[in-house]
Order: sequence, then C-alpha cells, then structure tokens
Amino acid sequence: MEPLLLGRGLIVSLIFFLLKFSKAIEIPSSVQQVPTIIKQSKVQVAFPFDEYFQIECEAKGNPEPIFSWTKDGNPFYFTDHRIMT
Repeated sequence: MEPLLLGRGLIVSLIFFLLKFSKAIEIPSSVQQVPTIIKQSKVQVAFPFDEYFQIECEAKGNPEPIFSWTKDGNPFYFTDHRIMT
C-alpha cells in the first residue's frame, strides 16, 4: 500500500504545482460567447395581485443577450405604468 500512497501524494503535489502557475485569461470582446446567467430571480410561478414583486435576470455574452418576459405566453408591455424596468 505504501507505493500507492506515495503515487497519490505525487499526483496531488503535481496538481497543486500546476495550479500555482495557472491564471485566468482575458477573452477579447470580439470572441463570441454563449450567454451566461449571472443573476436570476428565485423560481416562483404565482405572485399576489396586490403586492409588489420583482423579477431579475442578468446575463452576459457576445453578442449581448436579449431578454423577453412573458406571462401565459404573452409578452409584458413595458409601456404599462405598473411595470418598471
């Protein structure tokens, strides 16, 4: 068993050594990226009619993601005075 433990220790040491020299790279803005959701509201199907509620979604990507909000398959109209963006 001792050689097996020695082998595992060597592998773990090698991984930590490689991670020490790795770093994040900056991706140029010209490179297309799939959308990534950064911030999202909790999943809730029903909201009270007489109470304020907030739905949030923030995403990044290239090209910039486009959001659409719907209720029962119909789009929300942001010109409605009850909706704030």
